[in-house]
Amino acid sequence: MTIKDIARLAGVSVSTVSRVLNHHPDVSEAIRAQVLAVVEEHHFIPNTAARRLVQPQGNTVGVIRSGNGDPFYAPIFSAMEEALRARGWRMCLRQLHYSDDELACAAELERAERLRGIILLGGRFDYSEAMAAPLGVPFVCCTHRNLFGDLSPDRYSSVAIDDEAAAWRAVEVLYALGHRSIALLVPSRQDHSPGELRFRGYCRALEAFGLPLAPERIAVSGSYSLADAYRATLALIDSGTPFTALFAVSDLMAAAAIRALHERGRPVPRDCSVIAIDGLELTEYTLPPLTTLVQPAAELGWQSVELMLDLLDGGAHRHILLTPELRAGASVAPPP
Repeated sequence: MTIKDIARLAGVSVSTVSRVLNHHPDVSEAIRAQVLAVVEEHHFIPNTAARRLVQPQGNTVGVIRSGNGDPFYAPIFSAMEEALRARGWRMCLRQLHYSDDELACAAELERAERLRGIILLGGRFDYSEAMAAPLGVPFVCCTHRNLFGDLSPDRYSSVAIDDEAAAWRAVEVLYALGHRSIALLVPSRQDHSPGELRFRGYCRALEAFGLPLAPERIAVSGSYSLADAYRATLALIDSGTPFTALFAVSDLMAAAAIRALHERGRPVPRDCSVIAIDGLELTEYTLPPLTTLVQPAAELGWQSVELMLDLLDGGAHRHILLTPELRAGASVAPPP
């Protein structure tokens, strides 16, 4: 069933059907009702994707947001939306689960919506040339960099923090307070994610401070979820491994760890200090408030939009590293 069929059955021209479907006001109510009755009777669905294919590209930038529901991305997304709107650009949002292929989704969305560019908010660190090949518009990675894949740096732009350096700084804070037995809570040692980079920073900091890397002090949760982080922390405590401080690679994991420590009679920070990276607003309200390295959410969003608009003006790809700031909180103290 095509628009021509609808026009024939309704006894009107194709242009009249088009005006009805596009809600133009210059159609009488009688004709509108006549066309819509045929549309409903034959369950006709307008092919909007096909219509877009014959239209020129507009002023729309797509945003692919991985980790649907993750509170970390909300303020970054808000900053992007505000920056695009202020510059007169529209946003087309697609939200994905962590396991979804964001580049495949981006290519599909580009074709369907005639996008000028794509911003990937969160995503994998191991893009290949083949994975990016279907994309025909510039793209910017926000909060991540392609550190494990073979995609050339001149094929994309990025804005993120240096995850290794942030982890090094977290360990340094604990070391400066006198901690020498510092445990780690991480989803995986090798998963091509921020967790792996923060694991590397932890290892590098221990080496720099002359501390041994003790595998028994590394709690591997298998994911970033609260439940898995909670269970991994309980297992670490129950193993009897001594530690006076814990570095969790994300704020949410740290919140789960604080509960586990409390339930095992190790109050934070009196008996064990906890530090993390991300700077979620909600961890300002944990008991105690979390000490963490805060990612500059608004700047991540603004910078990704600036990178995108610069590319659309003919600029070259660039890669920007931002520095997180320490939020003091109350979850760290000298060792007991």
